[in-house]
Amino acid sequence: MKTSSVLRVSLLAAALGAALSANAVSILLASSGSGVNVGNDFNQTETVFTQVGGYGPLGSLTLSTDTNTLTGTGTYTGAGGTLSFTYTFTGATANGSGQSVSGDWTATGGTGTYAGSTGIGTLALTVLATGPQPLATGTVFAGDVQAVPEPASMAALGVGAIGLLKRRKRA
Repeated sequence: MKTSSVLRVSLLAAALGAALSANAVSILLASSGSGVNVGNDFNQTETVFTQVGGYGPLGSLTLSTDTNTLTGTGTYTGAGGTLSFTYTFTGATANGSGQSVSGDWTATGGTGTYAGSTGIGTLALTVLATGPQPLATGTVFAGDVQAVPEPASMAALGVGAIGLLKRRKRA
């Protein structure tokens, strides 16, 4: 009897773990727009023109980069909700018409279908510095995002599992 209870609990835990890990998805976003220098910050607003993957549609991007530390924050917004992240640029390449930088991002949360999301990936930004501000910009954002279940859902699953185990013990 004890062996079957342990087996049931193990199977329940495995199924719950598989369901939660199945929430991880890859995401690729490409956007273009413009940016302006404001003191030590470079602020961008872009429109997403390509999205592959993710939990719901994202249509616009705002980024704010500290040009001294090459770190910043960003938010994608759309019908799917918002996806917020921080980033650090680690490489820069200057060319005749502008500059390209690349680095890593870490999801810090979101709303809607991206509520409580975690994730990591890469970010590449190109700024065309051939005219007056605002400057033309383009961004490619790629990585993996995982939804984190809300606490109430996890509590309901836990109460249900305990109820099943108690019911089995009585039978």
